[in-house]
Amino acid sequence: MAKFGELLRSERKRAKKTLGQVADAVGCKISYLSDVELSRRNPFKTAQILKIAEELQCDPGKLILAAASERGVTISTKDPRLNGIAASLARSGERLTPEQLAGIEKQVAQIEEILGLSKKEE
Repeated sequence: MAKFGELLRSERKRAKKTLGQVADAVGCKISYLSDVELSRRNPFKTAQILKIAEELQCDPGKLILAAASERGVTISTKDPRLNGIAASLARSGERLTPEQLAGIEKQVAQIEEILGLSKKEE
């Protein structure tokens, strides 16, 4: 998998956007964005990646997944949107309150029920 910074730079160039345009969209300095692209700084957080993806008109899932991978989180599904969701949850998991985590678990259980999935099928 490509490093986050390499992927970000590739997507920015594909979209024909300048460092300044993307930095404005995410709300950071040009020098900071350049450092991220050159892997001198950690990847952006999910909220910032979503702003970048909107500016570049690209799939945020692959950027989120690359950022998570650099942080040691590995996830692999067939759908990149699921990868992005799973990576976001994995990255934010330690910051979730017990109440927030319980709410997410409840929502996942509801989705499994709607889809007819059971824990045994996993």
